Amino acid sequence: AAGRNCQLQISKPHRVKVMQKFRRIEQITAEWLSELLDKLVIEFYCEREVSNWAQHARILVTFEDQSHIRLWMKECLHPDIGSSEVDYYLKDYASLETAPLLRCYGACYEEGTGYHLLLSDVSEEFHDRKLVAPTLDHGLAIAEAVARLHKHHWESREPREESDWEATLTVLRPGLPIMERLTRRTLTSRFNSNARELVVRWTNPEG
Repeated sequence: AAGRNCQLQISKPHRVKVMQKFRRIEQITAEWLSELLDKLVIEFYCEREVSNWAQHARILVTFEDQSHIRLWMKECLHPDIGSSEVDYYLKDYASLETAPLLRCYGACYEEGTGYHLLLSDVSEEFHDRKLVAPTLDHGLAIAEAVARLHKHHWESREPREESDWEATLTVLRPGLPIMERLTRRTLTSRFNSNARELVVRWTNPEG
């Protein structure tokens, strides 16, 4: 997303709540929000939105002291979907202080069903990149943020063997026909070409 001031959202250090049960948007309650936010919620208002890949809800929460917070819930339903986006917040960057990620208040992945994320809603300050002309400052900010994420795990383990990549690629391939149907573009050949280049680069210790 592109921000008006080109500054990416930086999450404050905190512990994300690991939920034991996947929750649909229609199952949101004041009690559930109170538990996640560690503060008594007296009411909330949901505005639903739909994208190609997920269901979304913008949530305006009112606390007992009449203060407010805006949240964004993402719900992805598919029996073959993986946990990578949930792992982003719960595992991969949980130890990276001030990570250039949205603040996540709760997340859950349920194998065979899907996952949900409860995030900060920054939609009033940030916009879809397709609606905002690119700028050099914004591009540099994105590059710096991605570099920080990469640095966090850089050389944290030995390079994968070439054969080890097949399991990862096998998980991704079922999504190609879906993306091709929705975008009306041929993506499989490009995916295979990029996959080969990725394997060659990542099996090289120098990256």
